[in-house]
Amino acid sequence: MLIDTHCHADCSAFDADRSEMIDEARAAGVAGALVCAGEVSSLGKTARIARACRLSYALGMHPMYLPAPEDADRALSEHRAACEQALSDPCFAAVGEIGLDGFVAGLDMGYQERLFAAQLKTARNLALPVSVHARHAVDKTAMWLARIPPSGGVVHAFNGSIEQARKILSLGLKLGFGGALAYRGSQRIRRIFCALPADAFVLETDAPDMPGPDRRSSTDPRTHIGDILGYARIAAELRACSIEDICRQSTENALQAFPRMAQSLEPAP
Repeated sequence: MLIDTHCHADCSAFDADRSEMIDEARAAGVAGALVCAGEVSSLGKTARIARACRLSYALGMHPMYLPAPEDADRALSEHRAACEQALSDPCFAAVGEIGLDGFVAGLDMGYQERLFAAQLKTARNLALPVSVHARHAVDKTAMWLARIPPSGGVVHAFNGSIEQARKILSLGLKLGFGGALAYRGSQRIRRIFCALPADAFVLETDAPDMPGPDRRSSTDPRTHIGDILGYARIAAELRACSIEDICRQSTENALQAFPRMAQSLEPAP
């Protein structure tokens, strides 16, 4: 059994074949997935699709898709209200995708930090874990996680140093790994993944984004949730253990990071 701890199954890229993609994943042994919202305008859509597909979901504003500054207070109020209202929904599992992005040119880091901090406060006040984006901004992200600690969660698509990994782990979060592990050239990420303790990592796809090499060269370059099985095989090879051990450990870690996900898991086929 596997859990995809970070995906965007609500993305319009899957509108034509979402059900087939999820059925394919379940047939491969994927028991659940966390569907992460990205914009305040799509919070309702994310929740509806996740419920219809019997998946878990997270509500948040991605740092690359933040509202205009003049709309920030309204958007934060809407986000907070949506999270409060969703607490009674067994499919609701976390606040996310939130965080900081230091890679894309032109993004205002100070503004990102303001909205990240506000969403962390919502997570803290509601005792919810978080799914965090920290691209080229791990140190700043860790600073805010230390200042406004959530109830656990995951820094997804981790791409920092081993020292940064240890800092995130010391704050009670886990580290997400996916398609990047599949590239032989990702030697630094692979070394860090292998150096982590068994309770530190979770597997994810970020579907339809971050494709592995097989997807990138195929006729369908979208990452599918079911691709996590291939990532598990690679993870097992890298850590010199069985795929059964990797799946068990990743699943245990996922449920530690996002305990509410247990409410919407499908039984293994």
